[in-house]
Amino acid sequence: PVPVPASASASGGAEGVASSPVRAGRGWVDVYVEPWGHVWIDGAYMGRAPVEARLKKGRHVVGAGRERATQTRVIKIEPGEREELEFELRE
Repeated sequence: PVPVPASASASGGAEGVASSPVRAGRGWVDVYVEPWGHVWIDGAYMGRAPVEARLKKGRHVVGAGRERATQTRVIKIEPGEREELEFELRE
């Protein structure tokens, strides 16, 4: 069996990989940052991009930057759906 990563829960409901998102009322977001950067979801640091996170249904604020989130976007997650965001940061 393949080990499941430990949960990376954020206050806004971001989690690592786990069971079916539809049954749990969750969806996914994939965040990319060009040329590079870090990602925050609902104020919680998620790591260096690319980041894949499972989120609870509803609105979430996704940010990207180097030392802090300098760009943000609001997304709406629906159960079983996958959103993809790409941020472009200037050098």
